[in-house]
Amino acid sequence: MVQPGYGRAVQSLGVTAVSVDTPIESWVVPSNEVVYLRLQGRVEWYAYEYSEEELEGLAGAIADVNPG
Repeated sequence: MVQPGYGRAVQSLGVTAVSVDTPIESWVVPSNEVVYLRLQGRVEWYAYEYSEEELEGLAGAIADVNPG
């Protein structure tokens, strides 16, 4: 789980944080002008084919934290 304020702390350091989508949990954090998202599977680890709807949901989450 990402702690509150993590995105702001990462931005202040000028580094890129890793956002993830896994069978355990999912989070997208702001990180300067780059969102680095690791798609590791929604139901199964690694060998998982994301549906169009799942990818659209992740794209929306990215747009929410990094609209530029």
